[in-house]
Amino acid sequence: MAKQFLVTVTAEATISERWLVTGESAKEVRERWDAEDILSLPDTVFLDDSTLGNEAERELSDVEPYEAPDAPALLTFTAFCQKAGAAGGTTWIEQVEARDMYHASEVAILACADAWECEAVDIWVLGIAKGDVAIVSWEDQSE
Repeated sequence: MAKQFLVTVTAEATISERWLVTGESAKEVRERWDAEDILSLPDTVFLDDSTLGNEAERELSDVEPYEAPDAPALLTFTAFCQKAGAAGGTTWIEQVEARDMYHASEVAILACADAWECEAVDIWVLGIAKGDVAIVSWEDQSE
C-alpha cells in the first residue's frame, strides 16, 4: 500500500528542498532518488526550496513518513435558498455541514437543487446562519 513520505534534500550548509512523495516504502523513495527517478513516482509534489534555483549538487538527507494534518471539523450552518427569480416563492431551509460560510453556500445550493430536482444555477442563497437554527414561525407574505 502506497504511503506518503516527506523527503528533505540538502546541499552545502544553507540549501534545502522538501518534496512530498508517494511510494511503497522509504527504501523505494531513497532508491528512486539515487537513480534520479524521483519524479516518476506518482503524486510527487515539490514543496519548497530555500535556494531559489541554486544549482549545487543535492544529497538526500532524510526520508520520513508523512501524516497529513486532520481535516478541519465541519461546522453546522442553516441555509436559506430559493429558486432564482422566485421572489416570495418557496424557501428551502435546511442544516448543512461545511468548513465555513462560503462552503456552506456551495453545499446548500447543491443540496437544494437535488431536493427540488433542478439545476444548481437555478438556486440562490438568501442567507446562511451559523449553527442549528429552529424556525418557530415564518411569514414571507403579508396578509
